[in-house]
Amino acid sequence: MNARVLDVGAGPATVLGRTHPKRNIDLVACDPLAPVYNTLLDRHGVTPPIRTVQAFAEDLSSVFDAESFDIVYCQNALDHSFEPLRGIEEMLIVLRTRGVIVMAHYTDEAEHERYVGLHQWNFNARDGRFIIWNRVQEIDVNEALKDVARVTVTVEGRGHAVTIEKLRDWPNSLHERHRNRLASLLSGLLDAEGVTKAADQELKRINAMANPADGEHRDEALKPAQHSP
Repeated sequence: MNARVLDVGAGPATVLGRTHPKRNIDLVACDPLAPVYNTLLDRHGVTPPIRTVQAFAEDLSSVFDAESFDIVYCQNALDHSFEPLRGIEEMLIVLRTRGVIVMAHYTDEAEHERYVGLHQWNFNARDGRFIIWNRVQEIDVNEALKDVARVTVTVEGRGHAVTIEKLRDWPNSLHERHRNRLASLLSGLLDAEGVTKAADQELKRINAMANPADGEHRDEALKPAQHSP
C-alpha cells in the first residue's frame, strides 16, 4: 500500500503529485542545487510541498539507501549531468527490484543548444533503443544495462519517454566501481582545497601590489608566490 518515489533533478519544487486513490505516496525530491533553491525560497517566504534535498544523480547511493524506492522519476535534468549513464546506474541502485525509472527529455538538446551551457549530452531513440551521445562518444543504454534492466523508449513529439525496469541487483563489480568513484571524489576535494588556497595566496599578493600599505608590504608583495606542488 506504500509507494516511495524519488524525483531526480527536481529543481526548487517537484512537479510530481503526492496523492493516489489506492496507495500512500512517500515523495522525495533531490537536486544538486538544492541549497541554492531553498535559500531563495526562504528569502521570498515560499514553502514548497516537498523540500528538495541535495544529491547528484551520479552519486544517489551516497545519499539514499540501496533498493529504497519503487519509482525514480527524472524530467529534463539528466542531460545536464556529467555522466548520464552513471546517473541511470545510480538510480537503479537505489531502486527496488521490479521498480521502474521514468524519464522524459527533449531529443538531442545539446545539438539544439550547440553545446552551450548546461546541455552537453544528447538523448535520442534509434531503432527502438535509447542512445546517449555527444561529439566524443555514443552509449547504447539498452546494451549497457542488458544484464540488469529492461529499457523501453517512446518518441513523443520533440521529446521522448524512457522507462527502465530493474530486473535484478547490480553485480559486485559495479559496487567496487562505486567505491573507486568515492575515493576519486575525496581526492578531488583535497586537490580543489589546495588550488583554492593557492588562488587565495595569489589574490592577497596582487592586492598588496595594488595597495601597498608601506615599503615592507610592497617588497613582500613583489616576491614570487610560493605554491605547493
